[in-house]
Amino acid sequence: MMLRNLRSGLLFAGLTLLLVSGCSHKIREYTPGLVYQPNETVLRVNGQKMTWEQVDKRARYYLKDEIDNKTLFIPQGGEEKALEFFRRKAMTIFVNKTLMIEDAKQRGIEVTPADRQKFITEFEGMLKERHMASSMEEFFKKAPLGEKETRHEFEDGLIVDKLIQEAVKSKITVAESDREALTTEIIAKRRDARQKADDLHAQLVKGADFTTVLKDASKDEEKRIIGGDMGEIVRGRLGDKQIEDALFAQKVNENGPVLDTSRGYVMIRVAAHTAAKAAAGTNPAILESVRASYINVRTPPMLKGKDMDRVIQARKFDKNLAELLKTLRAKAKVETIYKDLAF
Repeated sequence: MMLRNLRSGLLFAGLTLLLVSGCSHKIREYTPGLVYQPNETVLRVNGQKMTWEQVDKRARYYLKDEIDNKTLFIPQGGEEKALEFFRRKAMTIFVNKTLMIEDAKQRGIEVTPADRQKFITEFEGMLKERHMASSMEEFFKKAPLGEKETRHEFEDGLIVDKLIQEAVKSKITVAESDREALTTEIIAKRRDARQKADDLHAQLVKGADFTTVLKDASKDEEKRIIGGDMGEIVRGRLGDKQIEDALFAQKVNENGPVLDTSRGYVMIRVAAHTAAKAAAGTNPAILESVRASYINVRTPPMLKGKDMDRVIQARKFDKNLAELLKTLRAKAKVETIYKDLAF
């Protein structure tokens, strides 16, 4: 009786493990608070799987990298929401990489010793420039994802890079019609930006509150309009002579003209102007300064020559890569816990 119960218990445990492990045929849909086992499959791409542990590990790496590089601020209590975003990012990268590697193999693309050496030379140059490592070997050993996994990712990257070179980059050309179209687009955007800046300036001249005008204008979905408090600015330290000259020439609480700058169209409002004073007795010298706020209607710069060609090439690269991925995803079978991810 005891032996039969023991066998039943082992069988039940085995079935339970099967249901929550990577061997399961069904992937559970994500629900906040749902607990996943480390080896549970949460993503499957044409049969290739990714476990919760793998996804979570990459998500935490991406999050740490953003925080370390000060490109992302996480408010207190917001870590889990940020991790969910980066788990989705990790899954998207895995899907794209898996499909591109499969496509490269079908095309017969192979990485040659020359390809590998070229990639290593370029990558090591980048590592040294950023003071990350002195060699590829050092990079592998210090990698947050672990040496073995990073080496594997490196080899995958070689194949993907060669596919992109042959299927995406090689198809990019720049014609004179492309340059004319981009010039026309930039001129139109700059004209629209000037009109927007003039409209905002007219509101200010009529007495509208500067902060309110900025708040309403910055709701623009394309983030073309930015601004805010510039803080205290000491003469000679701003780094932009045109704007600095305007700041110190403008009267307090008055609206100056729309400035056509390298940053776009700028409007400023000076809240306070402190005159310079020489040191006297125990009182230290006071430097001339202003406190001001600004509204910036950003504009694309006028481009020419190689700068214009680089923008055109970058756009065509993005478009060609997106089309390639769209084609590969249409033929793929992708299962994930995040049902709203578009694959």
